[in-house]
Amino acid sequence: MILEELKGKWKSILEIGCADGINLLEIKREYPDRIVKGVDTEMFWDEPDYTGCVMKAISRGLDVSFGDARKLPYKDNSFDIVFSKALLVMTKIEDYPLIIKEALRVAKKKVFFIELHSENKSKTGEYYWQSGARTRFVADFKGYLNDLGYKPIVKSIPKEIWDWKEDWGSIIIVNL
Repeated sequence: MILEELKGKWKSILEIGCADGINLLEIKREYPDRIVKGVDTEMFWDEPDYTGCVMKAISRGLDVSFGDARKLPYKDNSFDIVFSKALLVMTKIEDYPLIIKEALRVAKKKVFFIELHSENKSKTGEYYWQSGARTRFVADFKGYLNDLGYKPIVKSIPKEIWDWKEDWGSIIIVNL
């Protein structure tokens, strides 16, 4: 579905929260002549599988750097397309507005977020509880973006692609 969203004219793309770069690797294979970059931080992660992800992406030959999604190290309108996959779902409630605004700031043409989205949830977000533990974050991202003056498009992700307990997997697209 990510490659489907990339059809059309663009020269540069940034993935926020790229981890080990698996999405960027596929994009680079499909579009070898384009600028493909990623940014991620490992400072909030203590899971052994996540440690070293940025270095793994770099070892794959990808242009990935350490950075904070709340304050991206790029100028306004730096990339034609900016996206994230399952970044907001793992964030703090108070941080997701900052991350969204930063993504919109550095994008020229399109921003899309692949996230747990529900129009039946709060625009300010809430945590999804599973087995008595706060595990993931869900919000009405469409409503939030509408309030900012954008007209996002929401596409549901089929269960065979994103098999989550709830039917919240979506791509939220903002054309600029």
